[in-house]
Amino acid sequence: MLSMRPIRKPVKALICLLSLVWMVAESGCSAGNNGKQERELTEIESKLNDVLQRMISQCEDPKDEETLKDAELFQNLEGLSMEVVGFSVPLNSGSNRAHISFALDHFRLTPADVLAAQGLEDFQMAKAEASQSDSSK
Repeated sequence: MLSMRPIRKPVKALICLLSLVWMVAESGCSAGNNGKQERELTEIESKLNDVLQRMISQCEDPKDEETLKDAELFQNLEGLSMEVVGFSVPLNSGSNRAHISFALDHFRLTPADVLAAQGLEDFQMAKAEASQSDSSK
């Protein structure tokens, strides 16, 4: 009659070994995903900075250039149903800010010079609206 006793120890060792391999593989996958996300965020930030520099270079008014230099980058604003990236720009030296934003898919697919032209147009509209609301007070 065969005894099952000698088989238990190798099976337990095999289960422990497989569990350890599983944990290492799982942590490696999540570390790989984190690295990918960090690279994507770095790429987005780099392109946002490029777009902002192009907007500044396209400005005709030196005051607008200075205002855009104070812009703050943002990614994924809370409370929105879609992913957006862009800039928050101060308006009229007050607490008002214009949010120049792009849907993330559009941002990824569109060349930086086109985004800069679109962003500058949005900035000019935001300035005009802010000055209208200031003058109506």
